[in-house]
Amino acid sequence: MWGLSAVCVRRIFLQEPGVLVLGQRQEQAKLRRRVYRTLRIPESVVARVRQRLANGRH
Repeated sequence: MWGLSAVCVRRIFLQEPGVLVLGQRQEQAKLRRRVYRTLRIPESVVARVRQRLANGRH
Protein backbone atom coordinates (compact mmCIF):
# COMPACT_ATOMS: atom_id res chain seq x y z
CA MET A 1 0.00 0.00 0.00
CA TRP A 2 2.84 2.44 0.84
CA GLY A 3 5.54 0.81 -1.22
CA LEU A 4 7.53 -0.23 1.86
CA SER A 5 8.84 -3.62 2.91
CA ALA A 6 7.07 -5.58 5.65
CA VAL A 7 10.12 -5.14 7.89
CA CYS A 8 9.98 -1.35 7.51
CA VAL A 9 6.24 -1.26 8.25
CA ARG A 10 6.72 -3.40 11.36
CA ARG A 11 9.49 -1.09 12.56
CA ILE A 12 7.28 2.00 12.06
CA PHE A 13 4.25 0.61 13.89
CA LEU A 14 5.80 -1.58 16.63
CA GLN A 15 6.13 1.19 19.24
CA GLU A 16 3.12 3.22 18.05
CA PRO A 17 0.40 3.86 20.68
CA GLY A 18 -2.82 2.00 19.90
CA VAL A 19 -1.17 -0.96 18.13
CA LEU A 20 -1.91 -4.33 19.67
CA VAL A 21 1.13 -6.63 19.66
CA LEU A 22 0.32 -10.33 19.96
CA GLY A 23 3.04 -12.88 20.57
CA GLN A 24 5.50 -14.18 23.09
CA ARG A 25 6.95 -12.02 25.80
CA GLN A 26 10.60 -11.05 25.54
CA GLU A 27 11.67 -13.49 28.29
CA GLN A 28 10.07 -16.44 26.51
CA ALA A 29 11.49 -15.38 23.16
CA LYS A 30 15.08 -15.62 24.43
CA LEU A 31 14.81 -19.39 24.22
CA ARG A 32 14.23 -19.11 20.48
CA ARG A 33 16.22 -17.38 17.79
CA ARG A 34 13.31 -15.46 16.30
CA VAL A 35 10.44 -13.59 17.92
CA TYR A 36 7.09 -14.20 16.26
CA ARG A 37 4.66 -11.33 16.69
CA THR A 38 1.41 -10.23 15.08
CA LEU A 39 0.58 -6.53 14.92
CA ARG A 40 -3.05 -5.41 14.93
CA ILE A 41 -3.04 -1.86 13.57
CA PRO A 42 -6.33 0.09 13.75
CA GLU A 43 -7.23 2.33 10.81
CA SER A 44 -7.07 5.37 13.07
CA VAL A 45 -3.43 4.63 13.87
CA VAL A 46 -2.61 4.13 10.19
CA ALA A 47 -4.20 7.50 9.38
CA ARG A 48 -2.30 9.23 12.20
CA VAL A 49 1.08 7.79 11.18
CA ARG A 50 0.47 8.48 7.50
CA GLN A 51 -0.38 12.12 8.30
CA ARG A 52 2.69 12.46 10.50
CA LEU A 53 4.99 11.01 7.83
CA ALA A 54 3.42 13.18 5.12
CA ASN A 55 4.18 16.28 7.20
CA GLY A 56 7.83 15.27 7.41
CA ARG A 57 7.83 14.63 11.16
CA HIS A 58 9.29 11.34 12.39
